[in-house]
Amino acid sequence: MRDAIYNLGLSRLKELVSFMLLQNCHALHERTMREIMVCVKQSYDVDSLKVDRSSGLISTLGSPKKMNDFDRNALEEGIRIREKAGGKVIAVSVGPESVKEVLKEALAIGADTALYVSGGVPADIDSRGVAHILSKVYSLLADVDLVIMGEGSVDHYSSQVGPRVAESLGLPALTYARSVEVSDTKVTAERDMEGGLYVTECPLPAVVTVVQEINQPRLPTLRSILGASKKEIRQLSLSELGIESANVNPLVTTEEIHSPKNERKKLVLDGSKPEEASSRLVSELKKEGVL
Repeated sequence: MRDAIYNLGLSRLKELVSFMLLQNCHALHERTMREIMVCVKQSYDVDSLKVDRSSGLISTLGSPKKMNDFDRNALEEGIRIREKAGGKVIAVSVGPESVKEVLKEALAIGADTALYVSGGVPADIDSRGVAHILSKVYSLLADVDLVIMGEGSVDHYSSQVGPRVAESLGLPALTYARSVEVSDTKVTAERDMEGGLYVTECPLPAVVTVVQEINQPRLPTLRSILGASKKEIRQLSLSELGIESANVNPLVTTEEIHSPKNERKKLVLDGSKPEEASSRLVSELKKEGVL
């Protein structure tokens, strides 16, 4: 009887040890996200731009600036990934001192820390220059597993910065993502391409650009706005990143920005004779290819 009880206890003990070893094995293979670098741009509020009626030119003078809409979705996605996988969200921007306002908003929304590159940055910097700076920031941070940004910006919409950063760093890029899942050592994205939706995965670290359909960005609360003032905003210059001005001087410059022409035909139909007017209307619509 004693031998039976002893054998039963020994069997249970073995099961318990095996279970604990299995749990430890799983824990060793689970990967905790380290840092998530979210790139945010300060762009013009395109709804407030003014058009010179005589020349058709669009003026940006006096137009307010705000966080790029697509980057707002990128920030939201970065925060959601942190909430699931842990880690730290770092908001990064490039531009003049005024970009601090965008970073303050990012901190209020949920970013942990923020930094911006300002000293020596050309006012008319292009996508190539921005991508070069962001690549240097990535290397400086050292512990970044995921770089997230919007698919483009509402003012220029070149959609080049994300792919350029990935190419510069030798990282895989998942562009136009409408959903992102991070697990272990890989990231999976559903990408919104012209031919349909594509599910693609790649190893971490990686660069991801997101579309607006990916999420609904949260609004900062009063408490988070007050708490943002205690969070760090670090400033860097080109020299601190080891960047020469020649490497960020723009190769692409914007000469003029015109509003699209929308000239009316100024065709007036006489409605006193409805049958003739309707017949002519159909004829004119056929000429324009509408019918």
